[in-house]
Amino acid sequence: MTEPEVRVPGLTKAESAALEALFGQDLPGAEPAKIRKKVGDALTAKGFAKPTYFVVGYGPLSVKVSTYQITPAGHMAYCAACPDVPEDL
Repeated sequence: MTEPEVRVPGLTKAESAALEALFGQDLPGAEPAKIRKKVGDALTAKGFAKPTYFVVGYGPLSVKVSTYQITPAGHMAYCAACPDVPEDL
């Protein structure tokens, strides 16, 4: 995991980075986030994520990828920790 751009209060660096990856995973065309099970389970216990899976590919060559999905509480925690965006952007 890379260093998170946003540190969510009450979360470790790894959990903040995972929440950031889950937030980006919701963008169209994004790949499933690669999150360690221990970190994903910690976010699930705190209510910021839930287990899910994605099907990558089509037909007999498709692969089922287990990952996590950000919850509305996770969205709120991540967005509340983001720095304010300047008005001129």
